[in-house]
Formats: sequence, C-alpha cells, structure tokens
Amino acid sequence: MPPKHRGQNAFTPTASLLTTVSQETKDDLNKVDGQLHEVLGLTIGMEAKARAMDEEIIRQNEVLDRIEDKVDEHTDTLQSHNKRIGKLNEKY
Repeated sequence: MPPKHRGQNAFTPTASLLTTVSQETKDDLNKVDGQLHEVLGLTIGMEAKARAMDEEIIRQNEVLDRIEDKVDEHTDTLQSHNKRIGKLNEKY
C-alpha cells in the first residue's frame, strides 16, 4: 500500500471507478431527472394558478364587502320607512 500523505484517505476514488457507472444507470438517472423537471414545471404552473385564484378571491371579497354595506344601508332605510308607515297607519 502506498504511504498516506497528509489530507488523503486510505482509499481515494480514481477516475476509472467513477466512469464505471453502467449505461442503464445513466439512462435511469436521465429518466428521473426528466421526471423531476416535469414535476417542477407542474409545480410552477400550480403556483401561478394559486396566486391568480388568491388575487381573484381578494377582488371578489372586496366586491362582497361593498354589496354587504349597501344591503345594510337599504335594510336600515326599509326599517325606517316601515316604522313611518306603521305610524301613519295608526293615525288613519
């Protein structure tokens, strides 16, 4: 066994060990990489849709708030008119 130098392990991988990965393994890794890339694309698309939905929900909530305010105003007006009509009916 060759002597160890400072900073080296007893076993240092060589280039030949790193190149012995089979073509099948490389193909599998490429397939997984492609699938991960596809998942990333789908995730980005879902995020964009979620953001658009959030913006639309915020916009519709604002519209609903304005409608609720108007309904409250008209309810108060109708109650006031009903009281006045009730008083007029009592007089006549």
